[in-house]
Amino acid sequence: MTAQFTPVKCGGSLSLPQLYDFQRQHSPDFPLFAYTDRENGLQRELTYRQVGERIHFAARRVADELGISGTASTPKDSPPVIAIVAVAGKHS
Repeated sequence: MTAQFTPVKCGGSLSLPQLYDFQRQHSPDFPLFAYTDRENGLQRELTYRQVGERIHFAARRVADELGISGTASTPKDSPPVIAIVAVAGKHS
């Protein structure tokens, strides 16, 4: 059985975290990332479910470290946004 992808019909009103959560709920087994394992050359995939779980886990860890008990909506006087930037490419 092939995983199904459900397109978002929101007119651009969802944030990136909300888009991930939408796909985690509606397209959980659809591949989000694909890569080749350097150890054995096998093609690997990460689904929206797997990535969403890891995103939420990382967010909870950061919030715990900062002493923030967060909710889905963030008040105006909340701490600044924390971003993680990753670069894919050939590393020496």
